[in-house]
Amino acid sequence: MEYKDLYNPQAETAVITTLINHPDFYFSNDILTPHHFFDKDNGFLFYAISELIKRGTKTIDIYNITMILEANKMTIGESKNITVQFLTDLMELNQYACRDSIEEYNIIAQTVIEMAMRRDVYKQLQECQRWVCNDSESDIQSKIYSSIESIISNYQDSDPIVPMSKTIDGLWKDISSKERDQDFIDFKFPSLNEYTKLSRTDCILFAAREKRGKSILLLNILVDVLRKGKKVLYIDTELPSKLFTMRLFAHLNQIDFKDIQSRNYDDAQMKEILTSIDFIKENCFIHEYCPILTEDKLIALTKQAKHKYGVDFLIVDYLKGNSEYSLDAYKNSAYLGKMTDVMKNIIAGREKMFVVGAVQATSSGAIADSQKIIRNCSTLFYLERKEESQIRADGGLEYGNMTMKCIANRNGRLSGEDESVSLTLDGNKCTIFESKQPIKNPPY
Repeated sequence: MEYKDLYNPQAETAVITTLINHPDFYFSNDILTPHHFFDKDNGFLFYAISELIKRGTKTIDIYNITMILEANKMTIGESKNITVQFLTDLMELNQYACRDSIEEYNIIAQTVIEMAMRRDVYKQLQECQRWVCNDSESDIQSKIYSSIESIISNYQDSDPIVPMSKTIDGLWKDISSKERDQDFIDFKFPSLNEYTKLSRTDCILFAAREKRGKSILLLNILVDVLRKGKKVLYIDTELPSKLFTMRLFAHLNQIDFKDIQSRNYDDAQMKEILTSIDFIKENCFIHEYCPILTEDKLIALTKQAKHKYGVDFLIVDYLKGNSEYSLDAYKNSAYLGKMTDVMKNIIAGREKMFVVGAVQATSSGAIADSQKIIRNCSTLFYLERKEESQIRADGGLEYGNMTMKCIANRNGRLSGEDESVSLTLDGNKCTIFESKQPIKNPPY
C-alpha cells in the first residue's frame, strides 16, 4: 500500500453530502477539520460548509458555498476546481452518499480522521527511515518514539465529547469495582497511607536536601513493590548499575555497604547475596543509568520498558537541573516543571502507570529550581534528618532519626504544623523503615 492509497473517497464524499442535508450533525463530531481530508477540494468544501453552519445558515446550497470560498484569500485561487457544475454534480450525489443519522455520520467522520492519522504516520515513518540511514543522526530511538508519540497524541482525543449523563453508569461501575483495588498500592511506611497511596495515574515525589536518604528511600520502595508483584523501571541520574546493585545487596541482605564494596563478607553472607541474586532474577525490574535525562529520553525509556517487558511502575531517582541550562534559572525551572508534567500526565495519566520520584531541595528546604514541580505533581513529601535535640525530645532513636511531612497533596490532607511521620534511616545497610511514632503531648 502506498501513500495515495490511504484515502477513502466514499467516506469523504459522504461527510460533505451529509452536512449539506443535515447541518446539525456537524456538532456531533467537531474534531474533524479540513486538514483531515486527502482530497484538497473536499477539504475546501468542508471548510465552506462548516463556516456556514457556524454562522447559523439554514440552507447549504451552491450559492452560499461559492460565496464563502470566494471571500477567503486562502481559497480563492486554490479552489478553482469547485465550479458551479462541480457543485451541481455533488448535489446530485446526495441521494446516494448522504447519511441520515448522527451515528452513521460519526462513523464516516471517524473514518476520514483515521485515514488522516494513517497518512501522517506513513510520512513520519519515511522521516524515521531517513534518520536510520543517516550516520550523522544521533539519539535515533528517542526521536522515533517522540515523533510517533506526537502523532498518536494528536489523534487520541478524536472521539466527540459526550455528556456525563451518558457516561456516569460506566464511571460508577469502574469506581465501585473490586478490580479497581489493583490501581492502588500501600506504602512500605504505613503512616504515609493516611495521606495518599501509590496509585496509577498519580506522580508522587519525595523532596530532601542533599545526603538525606532520597535514593535509599526509593530503593526501599523498589524492593517493596517488586515483592507486591510490580514490574519496575528505575531511572537513575546519579548511580551506575554496579554501584546501585551493591546498595541493593546491602539492603536485601542487611549487610553493611562498605563490606560489600570491599568484598569483606563471610561464607554465610555470600550465600545470602546469592539468594538475593535469585530474587532479582525472579522479578522484573530495569535499572537504567541516565545522568542527563531529557523529556524525550524519559518517554522513550518508559514506553520501551512497558511494551517490551510489561513494566507498570516508574521510579525516577532523581529530578535535577539540566546542566545545559546551568546558567539560566528560568530554563531550568521550565525544564523541571515539564519533566514533572511528563511524569504526571503522560506516563502516569496516559499510560496508567505508578510513578514515584525524588527531587533535590535547597539548603533552606525549598524545592530546588522550580515551584512548577509542586504544581505538577500529585503528592509531595519532604524528608529531613532529626537534630540530636529532637531525637532526645521524641524519646530516643527507637522513635526514629528522620521525619517526613506531606507538604502538597491533591489526594488527601497535608501534615499539620507539628505533625510528621518518624522514620529510621540505616545508611550502612541502605534501609529505611517506619519507627515507633513519638507521642505528642498537647500543650496546657
